[in-house]
Amino acid sequence: MTRLVCCLALCGGIGTAHAGPVTYTLDPGASQLTVQIFKDTSALSDFAHDHVILATGWTGRTIIDLDENGKVRSCHIKVDVPISGLQVDNPALRQVLGMKVMLTDAQRAQVGEHMRGEDQLNAASYSTISFAAWACSGSLGAMQVEGSMSIRGTYKAVSFTFPASITDGTLTGSGGFSLTHSDFGFSPYTAFLGQLRNKEELRFSLKVTGTAQ
Repeated sequence: MTRLVCCLALCGGIGTAHAGPVTYTLDPGASQLTVQIFKDTSALSDFAHDHVILATGWTGRTIIDLDENGKVRSCHIKVDVPISGLQVDNPALRQVLGMKVMLTDAQRAQVGEHMRGEDQLNAASYSTISFAAWACSGSLGAMQVEGSMSIRGTYKAVSFTFPASITDGTLTGSGGFSLTHSDFGFSPYTAFLGQLRNKEELRFSLKVTGTAQ
């Protein structure tokens, strides 16, 4: 479950990071995980909206192993996002992203209902969206992450750059990538016999902070 387009890329550095594997617990309160969904402008775009979904109530941790020169030897990342915690079109977040139209509470509730429906996230059968990474490479400030997203029980491999820094036991980093609805076996939301519809793209953005354990 900003523009993670909106996430500011951090100039990474080793700071006071220590060589060897360190576990960091990610802090949802100091982090931001989002996905943007875009309306298909070839349809009835005047009656549709771009959307931004903010993950809340999620849990995550990462283990990063650095060598003495600050190069990344390995990493493990695990993030689990409850679908029940997905927040639709937060007004402040829409404003930050330059979305001029603010949705009413009733509209946001309706979008959330559609998003969790059987033909979309199917929340009745799948309660969690997950991300896991099993490999990282490069320097900490230009770390390349290899992992996979799981939505509706379907996994899709993903690779992206995740600039990060570690200072006084605090890990910060940001990145982003795009996938599609069809990557996870379902179609973008449509209404009015397809005259109103969303695009295939799902644009994920993340900005995270974690504390060494």
